[in-house]
Amino acid sequence: MISKVTHERLELMANNPRVHNPRSIGTIGAFDFKEKKNYGEDDFAYRFSKRCLDENILLRPLGNVIYTVPPFCSTKEDINTTYDIIEELLNEFE
Repeated sequence: MISKVTHERLELMANNPRVHNPRSIGTIGAFDFKEKKNYGEDDFAYRFSKRCLDENILLRPLGNVIYTVPPFCSTKEDINTTYDIIEELLNEFE
């Protein structure tokens, strides 16, 4: 169930102009940012994941790639809420 919802939500994110190559394997979701790679606190992926943490969403940034790794006890609602917040922040984040 978690993997199906993750896959469906990432397919929808493909329409976001900041997102490139959304993908999933099992319960793990990932997408690339189209922004150029910077390092440290200027890095878009780093700043984005830090902002998500303010919303209680823990992401794993690696370069310009963001990974979601939800706990197996997550519900469909948990996954949808996570991706709702990610999409909202993608649209407002500078």
